Amino acid sequence: MAEPKRRILVVDDSKEIQDFFRLILEEAGYEVFAAASGEEGFAKTKTLKPDLILLDFIMPGMDGLEFLTRLRSDLPPPLPPTILCSGFELSEEEALRRGALMFVRKPVAPADLCEFVALGLLGERVSAETAARERANSAAARTRARQTAATFVAGIRREVERRAVGQMAWLAAYFGL
Repeated sequence: MAEPKRRILVVDDSKEIQDFFRLILEEAGYEVFAAASGEEGFAKTKTLKPDLILLDFIMPGMDGLEFLTRLRSDLPPPLPPTILCSGFELSEEEALRRGALMFVRKPVAPADLCEFVALGLLGERVSAETAARERANSAAARTRARQTAATFVAGIRREVERRAVGQMAWLAAYFGL
């Protein structure tokens, strides 16, 4: 008989992140559930009893730190390991102090996500080397995104300026200036 799939709960207010994590983790053989808020995630934690939770930090209503606090205070053990994920620079120590097994920076590479989930399911934290690699990967991805956005905005700016010059010339000619 086949072993049941491990259940992962993704708690994130971004549908894109939910879909990305679902795609990667289902491909890796996990059963994935999603919640769009801390409140919904907390309710699903009680009913689904996931094997692991991937938790966003910044969400409207109940944020990730409050979720961790309520998880520890309101539910009986054993509690699922929780990986706090954020695209913001935060205090990793605070997340760990409140009970997160580990802290992961967004964006996270698919291979890193699978590695972190596998370790989390074993109740293990990432090594210092893996954490450093993940931080470097995330920083590089953010730099690429900023560079791409800057190039895009510069292109729009040039086009707006080009059109404005043409419009000003037309207006000057129209009014005989």
